[in-house]
Amino acid sequence: FNQCIDYFANGNFTDKDVDEAKLATFQKLDKPKSPGSQGMTQFLHGINDDMRQSNRDR
Repeated sequence: FNQCIDYFANGNFTDKDVDEAKLATFQKLDKPKSPGSQGMTQFLHGINDDMRQSNRDR
C-alpha cells in the first residue's frame, strides 16, 4: 500500500496509464445489472435516473 502511494505521489505513470485506469473504472460503472438489482440499489441510495445520468455526464 505504501509503495502505491509513493508511485502516485512521484508521478511515475504515463498518460496511457491514466487512460487505462479511466477505462477500467467506466467498465465497472457500465457493467450490466439485472433490472431488479439496479432498481434496489437506486432505491436504497436515493438515486433517481436524472442523478445517475448527471453523474455519467461529468
